Amino acid sequence: MHEQSSSQAKRQALAQRLVVGAGLFGASVGAGGALLAKTGLSLPPGLVFAASLVGMVVFFWVCVVYWRNIDEAAREAHKFAWFWGGTG
Repeated sequence: MHEQSSSQAKRQALAQRLVVGAGLFGASVGAGGALLAKTGLSLPPGLVFAASLVGMVVFFWVCVVYWRNIDEAAREAHKFAWFWGGTG
């Protein structure tokens, strides 16, 4: 039992680090985009598309890892917040 709870704690810590890392990455991409816009530089559309596609796939994977590692109460809280946030 102790081994199982330790394994679960490690998975939850990994999921939490992935979510924080994804947030930091998104913030840095936003800041970089703002700096590029301010200087008047632009990236090729193909590069922007490819980077966006890769980012979406990675962030989807992070969400799946996070969702699989949270407990039932947290899942229900997320669903409740999603429902009432989307219908209000």
